[in-house]
Amino acid sequence: MGLVNREGDAQDRVTVAVSAQLYSVVRTEGGEIINRDVDRDRDGQIDVCEYWTLKRDGTGWRLESIQQEHEGAHHLNATIVPAPWSDDERLRDESLVELVNADAPPVGTNVCELVSVEFEGTARAKALDLSLADPRCAPDVLEIAVRRAVQAWAEAVDGDDDALLAIATPAAAQALLYAGAGPHGTARVVVRGPQILRVAITALHTDRGSPRMEVEVRVRGRRYVEDRDTVALISGDRNHETVFVERWTLELDDSAVAPWRLVAGTPSWA
Repeated sequence: MGLVNREGDAQDRVTVAVSAQLYSVVRTEGGEIINRDVDRDRDGQIDVCEYWTLKRDGTGWRLESIQQEHEGAHHLNATIVPAPWSDDERLRDESLVELVNADAPPVGTNVCELVSVEFEGTARAKALDLSLADPRCAPDVLEIAVRRAVQAWAEAVDGDDDALLAIATPAAAQALLYAGAGPHGTARVVVRGPQILRVAITALHTDRGSPRMEVEVRVRGRRYVEDRDTVALISGDRNHETVFVERWTLELDDSAVAPWRLVAGTPSWA
């Protein structure tokens, strides 16, 4: 159902749909068999449909994620990447980041000191003005950082946090993944199949250190909070897409791979 084949093995993924009919009941110590209410007419027979995502692990594959039928339906519309050269959006993003890094001021330069005028107009207009001094401040580059953060967030729900931590501070990553409960709490945020609808720059700060931009990210997908120990639903809906808004703060970074780093975020429902 899904295939991602990028350069190297670390980002390779395969998603398959698994359908089966199982016998599932609870047997008490006294031998009594208890069916779920919804299965009483089927004598314990249940139908299962799940989406399994596997990642490369050495010369083989390792199961990374299991999603139920409704929450994994986004795989049906996911982009197929059969070869590294066919990943058009990623290649465009990497090319743009490479170009702006080549024209950026030397590492360690305080970009805010390169301009002496007071910006006027909208936050986006201010960002365009600042991009004349440092092309990394262009809105298009910021949007690349947002897309990468959203993708890494979705991957980190079930898999490794490495991709997310490469573009976000530990505090920002914790807020995205654990809803402020802390890494040892029981609540976690689950996001499935996020699709960015809109990225708006709401504020630009150049008063201290590196420039910071506040953005409002409007996303469509499945987003809910569950108990990590019991998988009980705390809030949200696993089975239906919704539109939600993330308000993030990104700071200009000297990284050649990720010019902007996510440093803070406040989620809210649309």
